[in-house]
Amino acid sequence: MSKLATIFGVILGLLVIFANMIDYSQMKFITAFFDLQSAIIVIGGVTAATLINYPLNRLGCVARSFVIVFSRETIHQQDIIDELLDLSTIAHRKGKLALEAHIEETQHHFLKIALQELMSTSDPNTLKRNLDNELNSMRLRHSACQDVFYNMASYAPAFGMMGTVMGLIMMMTSQGETNSVAVFGASQSQDMMGKLLSGMGLALVTTLYGVVLSNLVFLPISGKLRSLSDSEQHAAEIMIVGIQSLQRQDSPMRTKDELLTFVSKHIRDEVDRQRSNEGL
Repeated sequence: MSKLATIFGVILGLLVIFANMIDYSQMKFITAFFDLQSAIIVIGGVTAATLINYPLNRLGCVARSFVIVFSRETIHQQDIIDELLDLSTIAHRKGKLALEAHIEETQHHFLKIALQELMSTSDPNTLKRNLDNELNSMRLRHSACQDVFYNMASYAPAFGMMGTVMGLIMMMTSQGETNSVAVFGASQSQDMMGKLLSGMGLALVTTLYGVVLSNLVFLPISGKLRSLSDSEQHAAEIMIVGIQSLQRQDSPMRTKDELLTFVSKHIRDEVDRQRSNEGL
């Protein structure tokens, strides 16, 4: 449902914005909302500030994040517990070494690493330390990319305001120079005021772009990445406990009881119902 929520949110946000760009009294679209120079100031400024703030190898996550938020779902805790209990049953019946054949079958990257560590490490403390280090490394990678989008969200309104100020300065200077060489009558004054208001409207478009990029693009992406990361980290914590149970060669029943402490009552009841049918 995470992908569906993201797509629905994007569509709803765009509909709200475009619906308010229409002059309903004359039933026409207000083209003043689209200004290439304003877009270049905001997007170019955000890009420049991000390049200054971060090394190039950090910015690779920006493109990947746009793909992730539209393609990745949160990890279902019940699926993780079911897979770990299946592995526990195999280990209980055939021995721990039988799990090696199932390493490549798992779809979860962290669980694959954890099973490899289980096969190569016999000391419980070393296994726990290695898996904790892997979890911390994953947490740092995720938070680093979230931080990029969070800072981009702060840059965008600032460059939008900068573009507005630049536009107002250019507009005022131009009008001041015109006024210094000619004396206007009433009609000329009205024409100048009309141009002034029109120019002010275009200058404010830059602020609009900055606000939209910050609140409809960068902040939501940062938040979605955080949500996906929290789900993945919680799943990894469940996996660590499950792998430790496999190393201790606990019974599937004891492994199940330990894993269910991580989830809600609804998931506990569902797992209990499913496993009771299988005799666990």
